[in-house]
Amino acid sequence: HEVKEESIEHYEKLKMLTRIPGMVIFDYDVASDEMVMTLTDADGNTRQHIAAGWMERLPKENWIRPDSVDALMSTIRKVCDGSAYETVDAYALYKDKCYHNSRYHFFSIKDSLGKVYHVIGRADKLE
Repeated sequence: HEVKEESIEHYEKLKMLTRIPGMVIFDYDVASDEMVMTLTDADGNTRQHIAAGWMERLPKENWIRPDSVDALMSTIRKVCDGSAYETVDAYALYKDKCYHNSRYHFFSIKDSLGKVYHVIGRADKLE
């Protein structure tokens, strides 16, 4: 019960972050390998992208520039393996169809046994 309340608190904080214009929020379910990305534009409008099989698809898709894929995947794996927080800079494809340098922050959410079941995060465009 205590873990569920903590998870609800994490999700409420995550929802608040999604309202910040220009913010990209990540919500990754480790067991299902599904990533939900919420993007908020300058006007505060949000849209979501759901990527099933995200870790498997990431190296094959063009979302992340090829020379940034390994660093991003390594960082996410560290968080999935139990690290509380990790950050990495990587080039991501934006709405303008160009790659821009972004800083990714990932946080783990663990169950009562310390096993990571969710990873949440955000991306900040650096340029």
